[in-house]
Amino acid sequence: MITYLDTETTGNEPEEPIQIGLLSYDLQMPLQMCLKCKSVKASKPSAIVIHGISQQGDDYEAPDEIAYLVQEYIETNPDDWFIGYNVSFDINIINDFLARWKVITEPWKPKSIDVLRFARKILSINDLGDFKMSTVFYYLYPDRLNELFENRAKHDALTDCFICRDVYRALCSRAVLLEGGAFNPDDPCAVASFVETPIVVSTMPFGKHKGRPLADVVASDRDYLSWFLKQPREPQNADLVYSIERLLYSRKRP
Repeated sequence: MITYLDTETTGNEPEEPIQIGLLSYDLQMPLQMCLKCKSVKASKPSAIVIHGISQQGDDYEAPDEIAYLVQEYIETNPDDWFIGYNVSFDINIINDFLARWKVITEPWKPKSIDVLRFARKILSINDLGDFKMSTVFYYLYPDRLNELFENRAKHDALTDCFICRDVYRALCSRAVLLEGGAFNPDDPCAVASFVETPIVVSTMPFGKHKGRPLADVVASDRDYLSWFLKQPREPQNADLVYSIERLLYSRKRP
């Protein structure tokens, strides 16, 4: 079964979820939930201007009760694929939340597909301008702009699950066109394998060569890149490391 996942948080340290959206499909029949959680601390203004949730009403429940509901869902659906936009963020939020309320002793490590990474593999930043979910949704569904604005007005975690679902389905359709029979959109395991293959980075994202084409940096400052590769590996730099090694070791020194 597939479950689309989204969280809205307070923006504090530590982050607290105030909404957890779950949209699951079993034989195409949707089950939808928006769990609303009272936070210990009020949301920061920087978070409120993103999700628009300034008040926690009577339908917001105590965090320990929400924690047990989430734990029950996870235990009831151990084989689900969890799909989300930057889904690792949501998984980390839920893990921290469940650990804080002592309902888990081991981290939750679900099978997952990151739709943000999927978009980065299929689409071009030059066409979009950025990879925000709303931007990608509009690019894929230009005739649904009014719907997008309406959803922004009632921003919540469950609404974002529906948006993420539509983005995911459109990206799957594009991947079929690009990959042909090699891509099976009905097999989450195959989609995850495709999404997790390395993305070629063409521009240096940071450091003294920030903004320069990576191929130019390889040609002019191999020593810097060799030094970078010797540093501790950060998971978020995996694509950059792959791209540097791909260029660095396929070119001979002049």
